[in-house]
Amino acid sequence: MFKRLHRKVLSFTRHRAAGATRLLAVMLALKGAFPIIGESGLSQDFKSWMTVLLAVVPQSLSAGTNTSAAIDADPLAECCLQVLVGALTGSVDVKVQQCATSGGTYTDIPNAAITQIVAGSAAVVMNFKRGQRFLKTVTVVTTGPALVAVAVVGQRKVM
Repeated sequence: MFKRLHRKVLSFTRHRAAGATRLLAVMLALKGAFPIIGESGLSQDFKSWMTVLLAVVPQSLSAGTNTSAAIDADPLAECCLQVLVGALTGSVDVKVQQCATSGGTYTDIPNAAITQIVAGSAAVVMNFKRGQRFLKTVTVVTTGPALVAVAVVGQRKVM
C-alpha cells in the first residue's frame, strides 16, 4: 500500500516539475500515464485530445483569394490557426470567418488573422476564440505562386 501511494506522489511531483497544472498532475498521477509512442514531458496522448482540421491542403496557390470549404468546429473547445508557407514570391494573409450554419453568411472573427507572411519556409500559429459553429479560412496570396497549407487545430471538448 505504501509503495503504491509513494509512486503516486512521485508521479504527481514529476508532472508538476514538467509544467502540468495541479489538476492535470493529480489526474495523471491517479489515472497513470497514457500509452504513446515516444515520451514527452507530460507523457500525454495528444492525438486523443487534439484535432487537426485541414482548411487548405498543402498546395501551390496563385495570386488571389482562396476561401476554404465550411469546417464544422463544434467538437472543438479551443482553436488555433496554423499556417505553413513554403516557397513564396509575394506575401500571404490568412483570416478566419465564422457562421452559425454551413451555408450562411460568414463574418470575420475579431483578432483571427495572420497578415503579411513574407518569408518562405514559415510556420505561424495563432489562437482565436470562435463564437459560432462553422468556420472558413480566407487565404490571400499577392504575387503568387506560394506553397501554402492552412489548418484549424483544436482541443476536443470534454464529453
